[in-house]
Amino acid sequence: MAALRADAAAPIAALEFAGLEEAPALEALPPQPDLGGFVHVPHTASMIIEPPVGTSVAAVRDMVGDEYLVMPDVELTLPVTSAATTIAPSKVRKATTVLPKDVGVAQAHRAGDRGAGAVVAVFDTGCDADHDEFADGRVIDFGFVAPGGSEIRERRGFDTATHGTHVCGTIAGRRVGVAPQADLIVASVIESEKISTSASRLWQALGWLVERTGRPAYKDKPVILCMSLGFTPDQVEAADMKSTMLAVRELLRECLMEDDILPIVAIGNEGDGHVRAPGYYPEVLSVGAVDYAQAVWPKSGGGAGPAGFEQERSPDLAGFGVGVVSALDRDAAGQSRYGAKSGTSMAAPYVAGIAALVAAQTGLQGVALRDTLLETALPLGGGAARRAGAGLARCL
Repeated sequence: MAALRADAAAPIAALEFAGLEEAPALEALPPQPDLGGFVHVPHTASMIIEPPVGTSVAAVRDMVGDEYLVMPDVELTLPVTSAATTIAPSKVRKATTVLPKDVGVAQAHRAGDRGAGAVVAVFDTGCDADHDEFADGRVIDFGFVAPGGSEIRERRGFDTATHGTHVCGTIAGRRVGVAPQADLIVASVIESEKISTSASRLWQALGWLVERTGRPAYKDKPVILCMSLGFTPDQVEAADMKSTMLAVRELLRECLMEDDILPIVAIGNEGDGHVRAPGYYPEVLSVGAVDYAQAVWPKSGGGAGPAGFEQERSPDLAGFGVGVVSALDRDAAGQSRYGAKSGTSMAAPYVAGIAALVAAQTGLQGVALRDTLLETALPLGGGAARRAGAGLARCL
């Protein structure tokens, strides 16, 4: 489970008083689960807690008191996308020849704006750094967040599935990418679309991201976070709902307000009337999917959030998410493969790529970048208006 300090100055002593021992950051928790322990997530006001065996969330709340928001280690999943339709490499077209002129990508590229100077972070299944889409001399900053969220292993980029590589290709692939010169920081936090991950892995990834972007290589660069992971209200017990919602929101607010990182989140593929957290949080930019004719994809989520978020209509924006061709993986001979997929997971990286182009051109970040993307979106008429928020993200 996770605990977020309600008061940023609250002492760690509260956890030690409760009988928990602090484990060194980025190292495994104590191997004897009956002892209990906690790890401070660097650069955040949160802790990952492994309490003694059999300890409930309610019991931990009683142990640590009101100084912490305590939430269970909520399971999060990727929206299940369509099965990839394999495309021969020779048939793959550049993003600038596929995307409509009215979204401004081709014009931006011709003007020299290809995303250089912007940073896009991706929390997903990973990214195959040796795929042909990334074979241009770049280095992808990559970390594998171990299950449990207690360790981050920095490696050459790999993908446990194809989802993350497809997402990264849409953002910054050298041919299919919207912003092919944007820097990529990738955290592998989930193994596949059919396997859930935990909030603790995301917390560690957030801390790692803040640490990375504070390094000289990223100094003063706008940072965008693309994330398709989410959860539905029925995945949280009623007794834990309030603290879970508050804790997740506080972490996102910390990213947006204090670190100027703009979170862009897929709203989900459960259809109209269904939205995933954190897609309905006002601190993020949530994304629905439309096809290249600008018609809403039927499975794209949308609607009002649950109790406490009833006034928040989602999604905020739409992106192209139907039949999107991007990188997949490599075969046994090392040949790079491509495929077409559909889903809000494909729409979110399109919007992240647009955000990178806008940020690279203007220097905007955080709240200012979010507001500009909403103000400059292409309005969609008819039935699409209610399902696409402010409209289709574009680069002016």
